Amino acid sequence: MEIKTYFDKLTEVYRHDFDMITPVEIGGKKYLGYGHFYGKSARYVLVKRATLWTAEAFEHVVFMAGGEDLEADFAEARHLIENHMEENYVRNGNKYPEKDHMYSFLTVVILTNLTFGGIIREKVNKYKFTKNYMFTVRGYSEGRIIMVNVENQDILLSRAAKKMEKFFKTIFS
Repeated sequence: MEIKTYFDKLTEVYRHDFDMITPVEIGGKKYLGYGHFYGKSARYVLVKRATLWTAEAFEHVVFMAGGEDLEADFAEARHLIENHMEENYVRNGNKYPEKDHMYSFLTVVILTNLTFGGIIREKVNKYKFTKNYMFTVRGYSEGRIIMVNVENQDILLSRAAKKMEKFFKTIFS
């Protein structure tokens, strides 16, 4: 399967729940696409004006086509999550996220035709990014990296992304 074919199938599924922009430019670099999900839960007494609590959940996903160096792609994805997505999408440039923020998942999906070697497997498997805000009073952010070899139907996932493996495999069928 080609990267474009897999990406088209993937975005078709993502569009059901995510606001998608394809292609997108982030920090002066072009990416295949960007998706944003927002969910809100609230508990109130009798009328909505008497709100007891509110919790907002977010997911941001960036899709990128891999280059000729998987380690450079991994480094770029890591930088994107930790320096751009967390600061701009979660905190909006502020010190903390908005008051009712519960969690934000920051995901980068790298689509490639290159075979995964041992070093990149180890780096992706060990990748972990979690940031708590005000001892989780303002929630937390979690970074996830997913690499998909569309040719061999091989998927590498960081620890936080393990539960997404089945979803990414279904796109091949």
